Amino acid sequence: MASSYIRGHQQDNEELVLSGLLREASEAAVCLSPSFLILIQEDRLFIIILFVNLLIVIRLIL
Repeated sequence: MASSYIRGHQQDNEELVLSGLLREASEAAVCLSPSFLILIQEDRLFIIILFVNLLIVIRLIL
C-alpha cells in the first residue's frame, strides 16, 4: 500500500514537471517567433501537431 502511495505521488510530480516544461516550451515558441501568434489564428491543426510533438520530445527527455 505504501509503495502505491509513493508511486501515485511520483506520477503527480512527473505530471507537474511535464506541464511546467510544456508551458515553458510554448512561451519560448511564442517569444522566438512573432508569426507564431498569426499561425494560432490561421491553422489550428498546426498547433495541435506542434503540441503533440512537444509532448513526444518531452516524454523522451524524461
